[in-house]
Amino acid sequence: MLGGCLVLRPSALGDDAVSVVGTSSGWLHRGARLPDRGPAFERARPGEATHSGVPRLVTALEHAAAVLQAQRDLNGYCWRAGFAEWVPIAHVAELKQAESRS
Repeated sequence: MLGGCLVLRPSALGDDAVSVVGTSSGWLHRGARLPDRGPAFERARPGEATHSGVPRLVTALEHAAAVLQAQRDLNGYCWRAGFAEWVPIAHVAELKQAESRS
């Protein structure tokens, strides 16, 4: 039994995010947190511990919400990690591309 436990040690899983075993009976290694609220979204059950996912999924949800918010208010401002300050939506390439597709 000890050998089976060693396979699932977090250090053995490496640096990548991974859902181990399953969605309802497993656990998440190196997950990313989805905030309770953001532009154009609010979690159905804010405050509960069900707020994590693999970073790729969390990033996709946050990006989709940002695109929706940009479509609602083209004169708004946005910020993300890496920006020195809040910038106009019109100056962010990903949001301008989304605007032109709508």
